[in-house]
Amino acid sequence: MPKNKITILILSIMLFSLIPSGAFSQQNQPVAVQSDEASPAAIRSHIRTQLKDAESVDDCVRKAKTRFPGADPARLRNECTEFLHEAAQLKKANAQQEATTGRQWLAKTVAEKAPEWRLKAAERLADAQPKVKEFIGSLDEESAEKFIHLSNAEKARILAMNAPAAAAKLAKLKLVKINKEMQFKKRVIAEQKLVQAEKKFQQAKQKYVQAQTAFQKAKKAFDDAVAQGDEEAAKEHAKEFLVNTADMILSALEKIKENVEGNDDLTEEEASEIIADLDEKIKLIEDAKADVEAAETKDEIKAAGKVILDAWERMKHRIRLHAARIIKSKVSDVLGRAEALERKLEQTMARLEEQGYDVSGADDLVDEFGEKIAEAKDKFNEAKEKFDEARDLTDDESTQEEIDELVSEGKQLVREAHDLLKEAHTLLKEIVKEIKGIDPEVDLEEESAEDEYEVVDEENTITEDDTSGETAEEEGTEETGTNETEQS
Repeated sequence: MPKNKITILILSIMLFSLIPSGAFSQQNQPVAVQSDEASPAAIRSHIRTQLKDAESVDDCVRKAKTRFPGADPARLRNECTEFLHEAAQLKKANAQQEATTGRQWLAKTVAEKAPEWRLKAAERLADAQPKVKEFIGSLDEESAEKFIHLSNAEKARILAMNAPAAAAKLAKLKLVKINKEMQFKKRVIAEQKLVQAEKKFQQAKQKYVQAQTAFQKAKKAFDDAVAQGDEEAAKEHAKEFLVNTADMILSALEKIKENVEGNDDLTEEEASEIIADLDEKIKLIEDAKADVEAAETKDEIKAAGKVILDAWERMKHRIRLHAARIIKSKVSDVLGRAEALERKLEQTMARLEEQGYDVSGADDLVDEFGEKIAEAKDKFNEAKEKFDEARDLTDDESTQEEIDELVSEGKQLVREAHDLLKEAHTLLKEIVKEIKGIDPEVDLEEESAEDEYEVVDEENTITEDDTSGETAEEEGTEETGTNETEQS
């Protein structure tokens, strides 16, 4: 080998021997720092400059611990939590700024105040209906903010109106902050009172069944005595079935009363109004029952019995109205929860879209779901108008037929609203399946920490005068026994 090549080889070996063996390890391998060198300033600086790509607090802590193995884990977690929170806030602010800049069709104050998911919902609607942006741009800030907070189905309805009608409709609407603790109730009822009301309700149901059985037995005995010409026996059995008739009416009134007592869909004022009406009717029947029990002659029994039957004839229309309002409350509660769920679905869609997912398939289903909810809401408000009109009528012979007709029409509208909500529930299953197909980890039950607002129509407050109680099938027992009473 030539001498100059040997010289170069020897020099190369000497140079390599001077390089630390760790220099040939992976380039990105961090250099561990002893705990006494891991000052708070050094940790903070490293996290904020070198760990910007951390995906979570745990990921940040893990990476920081590799760099500072002797550091206090609690300090690392606190620094990572603070950093990621600040980064998220900054990202959100930048996104809002960019969105505001790109949303010239929307007043700046509205764009800054409205949640991002509501703005994205409006933009998705605008993709299908270009008129949306032009329409919003023509509104004053207050009306624009109301419009942004409407569901897509409600937005579409306003867009279909002419300009004066749309302005008039928006003027009737009011934007209110949702009280999450009171979202599905009008008043707070103590747990003990709820338990007591339920106990009394069950007792009233049991009394009704017992009175109905005793009534049927006494009526048969009365009919048999009349057929046999035994006037004394007929008189005693007549008293029995009239007393049992009064007991059936009283237990029916008590059932409704206890439903109201334990109903948090009524305001205190509304509950007091209904209970006062029921108490008045209960006293009337109790007094008539006492007269029957005290009657001795046939004429006295007939007179006292007539009081009971006439009292029922006058009050039964009002009782049917109370029962219908109880049925309505079932639908009211479901409707309110469906509207809340629609808002959650819109929020979920916005989050998925922001993450880059194609939500067009689920979006169409959510719009259809919203339309079903809007239709159910219309039916519900129509039913409420019928019940309110019936409630305002006096209990006399001239209005009894009118009250019954209004109650029947209202109950039919409630049934139609309930059917629409069942159709919405079927759609909801498809929506959940579609969303889970997009992102299996999505949480539809996640509660937003931000304040939420909803638009209410001051002319049609959905949950006004609602009560909670039995189903229509259960409430039907109120009329069965009393019809038999009238026939006897």
